[in-house]
Amino acid sequence: RHSGKRVCSHFLHEACARSLPTKHCPLCRAAFTEVHQLPSLSSDPSGWFACVDVEGDGRLSKAQVQEALVTQFPLDVAKFAAAIEQLWPRWDVDSSGFISLREFNMPQTGLLAYARAHLLKTTEAATATVPDI
Repeated sequence: RHSGKRVCSHFLHEACARSLPTKHCPLCRAAFTEVHQLPSLSSDPSGWFACVDVEGDGRLSKAQVQEALVTQFPLDVAKFAAAIEQLWPRWDVDSSGFISLREFNMPQTGLLAYARAHLLKTTEAATATVPDI
């Protein structure tokens, strides 16, 4: 983060981000001044959504969702990349190419409902704490 805003879409292990020799993302070289923990999808879904929403426009892209989920949960990257193509139409109800907060929170078909049913069965103790920069 820089001036309270996300500077890039990458997620890093918190200790690794704090120990970088320079305050630049090692993947895209964006400068940052702060490291924040990615909120828990189970206990703070609105905070998670806001954090993953890099642009702050109230919607999540497929790339944003994929990067956050494969970073926060023990998912096979290649398998999840294929799965997200099948799941995206279910989550993106209005076919806008993005998931709005309303779509994210839809009780039966939203991304949060999917995560609660399939991803959050993994104990949070087994998942790494991931900061955003």
